[in-house]
Amino acid sequence: MLSIIIPAYNEASFIDCTLQELQDLIKDRSDIEVIVIDNASTDGTGNIVRRRSWVKLITLPERVTVAAARNAGVGASIGSCFAFIDADILVSSEWFSALIDFAHICDEEPLSITGCKVAISRKPSWIEQSWFRWMKTYGANYINSGNLICSRKVFNRVNGFCESLKTGEDVDFCHRAKNLGIAVRPDPSFLVYHEGYPKTILDFFARERWHGIGDTQSIKKFFASKVAIASLIMMMLTFLSVILFLGGEYSAAFGVIALISLFNVMALLKRLRVVSLRQFLTVFFLNYLYFFARFLSLFSHSFTKKRS
Repeated sequence: MLSIIIPAYNEASFIDCTLQELQDLIKDRSDIEVIVIDNASTDGTGNIVRRRSWVKLITLPERVTVAAARNAGVGASIGSCFAFIDADILVSSEWFSALIDFAHICDEEPLSITGCKVAISRKPSWIEQSWFRWMKTYGANYINSGNLICSRKVFNRVNGFCESLKTGEDVDFCHRAKNLGIAVRPDPSFLVYHEGYPKTILDFFARERWHGIGDTQSIKKFFASKVAIASLIMMMLTFLSVILFLGGEYSAAFGVIALISLFNVMALLKRLRVVSLRQFLTVFFLNYLYFFARFLSLFSHSFTKKRS
């Protein structure tokens, strides 16, 4: 039995399409179950899921972390292999074929976690085209939990997702797995499309501020994050340039602005592939906004000791 587990909080805009794509692929197979965890949604997500009788719906009375929602899905499952996807993911026929192949061998092969970085949406926005399409990967030391596949044996060995983490639960899951000798093997055959990537500047800002919370959950995690430290430095330089400018120190202020620009360019070239001047000008702005959003994450979550 194969269990496809989908946490959903206020996903009324996406969940029906996600389930339809799955239904078209699964058809009448009795060896696959689809479980949706309605994480106390307020937009009617649960009602949409109920229209599809072949989906097992778990309704949580109050909102929990996405890690806890995924764990709740596992608790209600009977599969020996898990596919974790998000409610705004559209799977492909390639993904389904790779999943079936993995499910057949997951109990026989050495313990591993697989999946792949999600692709941009089928009808991408200019932000997706400029930013998310060209994001570099650095050896893929973890699998995003929006497209993560593993056996029940691996899940139990790792002891599930850490429920105290608001974000970054996938990084933590893969890190603990590797410490136990479990391989993390990205596979491009697991092709899915992420329809939830931001379409507007405000959505982009909100997304990055949210993801930055993962670096503020302990002082140790903050200082282990190059992005968190770089964001703090970038904003400190920005504040310094404003202070110098207001104080009439124009030459010094422009010198700091030049330093900020150089820092921003170096950071974006490390993060992204730049393929045109137009894209460069666009991502120059987005990269600075990215640092600003990550900096504001410091005020979204107080430093607390991580609970496992």
